[in-house]
Amino acid sequence: MIRPAAKIQKDLAQYSPSIFKSAAVISGIAFNAANVKPGDLFVALAGAKTHGINFAQTAISNGAVAVLTDLSSETEIKDLSIPVFKCQNPLS
Repeated sequence: MIRPAAKIQKDLAQYSPSIFKSAAVISGIAFNAANVKPGDLFVALAGAKTHGINFAQTAISNGAVAVLTDLSSETEIKDLSIPVFKCQNPLS
């Protein structure tokens, strides 16, 4: 889990109003859905046994405001209720 030292918050709707229809502020980053706090970006990547996208609903229930994933298929992410950012290699 990553939390910024300073509280600099910017509403994501100002960057992309078509994606963020309401106010959304990312206040932290979590790689484990169980550790997500309200306002977090959930990073869903491949794990040793399964892909993190399988835990996206848990992350949403815990307060995630967006998902970052390396998946390119719409199948796994089409039913999510929050914005999903896709990046081929998000850790590089």
